[in-house]
Amino acid sequence: MQTIPTSQKIYSVLDRVSATMVMLAMVVSGASVAAIIAINSVDTLGRAFFTKPLTGAVELTELFLAMCIILAIPYAQRMLSHIEIDMFIQKCSVGWKKFFVLISIVLTILVFFMLTIQSYESAKDSVTTFESSAGYLRVPVWIGKISVAIGFGIALFEASVQLFAWFLFGRLTITKHTQVAH
Repeated sequence: MQTIPTSQKIYSVLDRVSATMVMLAMVVSGASVAAIIAINSVDTLGRAFFTKPLTGAVELTELFLAMCIILAIPYAQRMLSHIEIDMFIQKCSVGWKKFFVLISIVLTILVFFMLTIQSYESAKDSVTTFESSAGYLRVPVWIGKISVAIGFGIALFEASVQLFAWFLFGRLTITKHTQVAH
């Protein structure tokens, strides 16, 4: 019977936790898109047929828009589907390609770390003051700011798990069965 090394067991647990968080964020992101569609439909119908637009439609749309964009970032990180320009790296050897993948994931982690810290501080201040929009409908802005901090935090965690996979397997993994061998 073959035993699985401890580091691979740790990776497996971290990957499952990350996958769950990424999927939950994506579900909330999708629900935010549905909310935007519903809000704008009611607003448009109310404006067109009853000359009564939905009060606070702009403020609610802004809140849900922030949520749908930021909470989709962890999924993009998990799938390694961010935009990349590979004109330079195409001409590199396999060793250099691996080095550049390592550099890019480390830089990604640093950026997500800074964004997570900054958005956490902003969310903390917003919650403390119960920050809300200044429109006709006082929409709690702090909900959006918390969502931003959570989204960047999950993306940071996912990128960190990917870095662990890179050191463990020598490549980035997308799912259990698909790897990106750069």
